[in-house]
Amino acid sequence: MRAEAAGGFPELEDSRLASSGAGALRRRRQRRQRRGAGAPQAQAMAAPPAVQRLYEACREVFTGAAPGAVPPPAGIERIKSVLDSITAADVCITPNMSYFRFVDTRSTPKITYLHLYKCEAFSIGIFCLPSRGVIPLHNHPGMTVFSKLLFGAMHVKSYDWAAAQKDTPDVQLQGPRLAMVKVDGILTAPHETSILYPEDGGNMHCFTAQNACAVLDVLGPPYDDDSGRHCQYYEVSSLAISSGEPWRSGKAAVSYESRFESWKHPLCRNAGNVAYYRPTWVRPFPRPHAPGCLPFDMHIHVHSTGGSMLLPEGRYEWLDESEPPEDFSLVGSTYMGPRILDH
Repeated sequence: MRAEAAGGFPELEDSRLASSGAGALRRRRQRRQRRGAGAPQAQAMAAPPAVQRLYEACREVFTGAAPGAVPPPAGIERIKSVLDSITAADVCITPNMSYFRFVDTRSTPKITYLHLYKCEAFSIGIFCLPSRGVIPLHNHPGMTVFSKLLFGAMHVKSYDWAAAQKDTPDVQLQGPRLAMVKVDGILTAPHETSILYPEDGGNMHCFTAQNACAVLDVLGPPYDDDSGRHCQYYEVSSLAISSGEPWRSGKAAVSYESRFESWKHPLCRNAGNVAYYRPTWVRPFPRPHAPGCLPFDMHIHVHSTGGSMLLPEGRYEWLDESEPPEDFSLVGSTYMGPRILDH
């Protein structure tokens, strides 16, 4: 025996080995028990996935809210802060996925929508846009919408209805309607969450991808035709502002007479005489400066694009209701990231 070779006592050495082996076994069992007992505790202490935190924030903010009601500022900030912290890795999405591949340059790229969650109060999803992919101009009636660009760069153009037309029922508004341009530029990730409201913040918008883009969207409440939240598409009207052509706001009819003036608009960079159109009211007409109406002496600079106008308070364009473009393709696909647990 090894003990003999070492000059020890065989019986004592055997007992020591047995005792040592039993002690080692006990220690291994205790470690396994401690690990087994600690695993659920560690799982309980682990932070929930980012999408779960987003779901819980949306559930508390939107559930029970009246349709079309804007959440309180604290609720808006809570959802925004969660979205601001979410990255593409949190939802297991990368630009090299098949959603973002576009081979046929002769056609318009299709847009893919990944559904994460939907209930009556809110919905969560991801829009995947290949390079040159376009989501046409559309509205969000009675909705508060959060959009987080996860990666990529895209051109965003958004509008709100002109003040004169916000409170007028749609049935009274026929033909092109005047809208203020809120955003017209490139958005590049990383970027803070964008928020639009039922009547502000660019409720109507369109996206054009400059490269592979992914947009995480929260809609509260989601679209629902039965509840009057129909997704309506628009196009910029080619309507030209010319002499005698009326703008009907639902409260007044306005016609324009053209004349040249040497007066320089503070927002116009061109020197010299500039063509302006002075609005004149057509009977029946409201009082000057009535709510929602242009004052008599307001000068409008008409851009060469036709229906685009530059007023002191901003830039306006005419929008007309339309069907979705024939080449617009939006398809659904399976979301493969962390699952949302609906409690």
